[in-house]
Amino acid sequence: MVHLLTTYRTSVATWMDIFDYGCAYQLEVLRRCMTSKLLICSVCAFTAKHLSLLPSGDVWVAPATRYYGESLRGLIGSIGTGSVPEDVLTATILLCSYEIIATQGEEHQRHLSGAKLLILNRGVSASSVGLDRANFWIYIRHEITVALFNKTTLQISPRDWRVNWRETEVEEDVLANQLLWLLGRAIDVVFRQEQSVFTTTTTLCDERQEIYAEVATWFRSWSPSFKGVKYGEPDDQGFSKLYFPMPCAVQIENHALEIGCIMLSDIPNSVRSFSSQAIFYAAKHITGISRKIRLWNMLDDVEIRLGFRTRDQVKKLKELVETNI
Repeated sequence: MVHLLTTYRTSVATWMDIFDYGCAYQLEVLRRCMTSKLLICSVCAFTAKHLSLLPSGDVWVAPATRYYGESLRGLIGSIGTGSVPEDVLTATILLCSYEIIATQGEEHQRHLSGAKLLILNRGVSASSVGLDRANFWIYIRHEITVALFNKTTLQISPRDWRVNWRETEVEEDVLANQLLWLLGRAIDVVFRQEQSVFTTTTTLCDERQEIYAEVATWFRSWSPSFKGVKYGEPDDQGFSKLYFPMPCAVQIENHALEIGCIMLSDIPNSVRSFSSQAIFYAAKHITGISRKIRLWNMLDDVEIRLGFRTRDQVKKLKELVETNI
């Protein structure tokens, strides 16, 4: 257990805190583990599952399953017992994270729905503080991943996030969460239109223009440390490495070639763990089969390094290429 807690702090907890300079999951969650069996089982389950997906990780399969079962029983037992609400929501988020790396789709959807209810019932939002705020933004990241995969709108509309941005924001983690807010709004506009939800075309166009304008404003608010600096010579496909003073900033580049450049660079695993969706869309839209293959290999590398399953995305990308040949 001690090994799992130590590994958690230096690995998967940094994934959770990628957009949180308060490091709630590296600091506050571990403190709470000392008084919460539910949390300690959830942390150990998530960490053991991560280790089990790495090369030669078979030894961690049984502990991951055991701690996962204990976490589920603890979560069920916490309902209506007056358990600390922050711990219950945190455990739910940790189990969602376990299930998303384990590709347990149905279980992930159930716990994501449970997290949504806990968030709505307690009024947790972007305006919350401490662990509640951290949990809200991690939940939003899960929501965005599911919405992009299923091509659907978000369960909690960005209109209800209760964001409160400063006009001259300079903190990189806050700017990154602003990007999630803009992305969530864009997802809702695009998939509302595709799902033929009853919204007038004029309204959708107005919303699109509003998002475009706010994205432009967001770009202008960047500090110099938010922009990567290229170094070295570009390779045969045009990719070159980038240096980022602030790791959080790596997560927001959205141009297909730039995404490839970022993934070639020396970036922390906390950033790499959230890269699969960006690489997928980059590989989908980038021109040139050699560049596409290079990005497919980057997706493979994410699974090899972190155990984060990406083979289904690679398969889908290959099918898209074969369809268009």
